[in-house]
Amino acid sequence: MIDSVPLSTCNDAVDYLKTLLPPDFVPKIGIVCGTGLNRIADLIEESRVEVLSTQIPGFVHNTVLTKTPAKLIFGIIEDTPVVAMVGACKYYEGYTLRQITLPIRVMKLLGVSILITTNASAGIDPEFKVGDIGIFEDHISFPSISGLNPLVGPNYSKMGPRFFSMTDAYSFRLRKLAFKVWLESPELIKRKVELKDCIYCYTVGPSFETKAECDVIRTLGGDVVGSSTIPEVQVARHCNLEVLSLTLVTTIAHEYKRVSAKEAAIAELAGKKFASEGSNVDDLPHSEADVKLIFTRTTDICNIIRKVVKEL
Repeated sequence: MIDSVPLSTCNDAVDYLKTLLPPDFVPKIGIVCGTGLNRIADLIEESRVEVLSTQIPGFVHNTVLTKTPAKLIFGIIEDTPVVAMVGACKYYEGYTLRQITLPIRVMKLLGVSILITTNASAGIDPEFKVGDIGIFEDHISFPSISGLNPLVGPNYSKMGPRFFSMTDAYSFRLRKLAFKVWLESPELIKRKVELKDCIYCYTVGPSFETKAECDVIRTLGGDVVGSSTIPEVQVARHCNLEVLSLTLVTTIAHEYKRVSAKEAAIAELAGKKFASEGSNVDDLPHSEADVKLIFTRTTDICNIIRKVVKEL
């Protein structure tokens, strides 16, 4: 079955949203608030307008019970008109890729020219620790390589070309700006915020990666791995939006220890001790210090985004 959301659906959503916004309000920047990063939307204080996704024609609602209800939030950050998406839906919730990326096309039609995305990820490269913030330099998308891409199907020719390059998907100008505001912020440096270039690997989820898959991702050059963002980036680039993507490392996936069941059986029969089968790390923050650090880093990401928006 062809995954198709008619362009008329995008236009219906835009027409509806315009009835709720001031006539002269044209958002310049779109922001996607990733899992656990909805506080970014709190940067919007002036001229704030919130619209639940369930009210917007064509939009879908998230099905993860622990998530904030999906909605668009319009308003001003540092004298710049913006629109933020919170509670964004993921492909693993059962929707099509065109359904979950519809908000990006709507942002484009409303006037957005820059998209800033955020998400949470697991560190694959041992250099990435919990609390580090990665700036996407590039990505690896296994779903796209195997044919799962939001651009498969009829092309929205009025929004972008049938074929286009993803070679420079992430704006060098915006990446440099993000590093610049970080380096020029005594507060962020004092708080030991680590900002790093990264190669993000996209997997569908919702199950986490196996030990072997983590090894493969690292071998291919992946630094962090997660289950969101790339479909939105692909659609944004099709619409010719300039993209900046940040990820917060909330867990690590590079301390797995392989335990041989064969060697364990041999040792047991020989009456010898063997390493415990439960010696592997899991995929979630597992210390109070990690949880506190992650919460602190969401504030730091908010500060970085606010400073970037101010410069734009």
